Amino acid sequence: MERIPERQELSPDEALLADLADRIVHVSRLLTARVTETPEIVAVSSLEALVLRHVDRHPGISSSQIAANLQLRTSNASTVLRSLGQKGMLRRENDPMDGRAAHFVLTDLARDSVRHVRSIWSSMLGSSLPEGADVEATLALLSALEDGLD
Repeated sequence: MERIPERQELSPDEALLADLADRIVHVSRLLTARVTETPEIVAVSSLEALVLRHVDRHPGISSSQIAANLQLRTSNASTVLRSLGQKGMLRRENDPMDGRAAHFVLTDLARDSVRHVRSIWSSMLGSSLPEGADVEATLALLSALEDGLD
């Protein structure tokens, strides 16, 4: 008979934080599901989306920097970068100082896709927010959480 490990009880504060994480994951899933139904958006995996977001925020970044920043194995980062290049989402630019090094930037196709995604997300969230919601404070909180986890 398989033994099921006992669940460690959380304090009320820990339970609130776990519930917050659960809601963040669920909202992310709902946003992602809606985007994948849109034909104007190039379909990418969740890892590819993560890399695209990172390159968008850090244009000209190298593959080794992407791997380090996103805590990916270099082989996994290379696979994702190759796939995004084949989909026309990333452009590889050779480093003029070191021909072996490459830097990555979004293509126009990727920028258009990102614009569509952001428009859909804005519409979805805008129609779901309760009246009087403080979006700036929520964004500041989520940004602080993201920064703290990086």
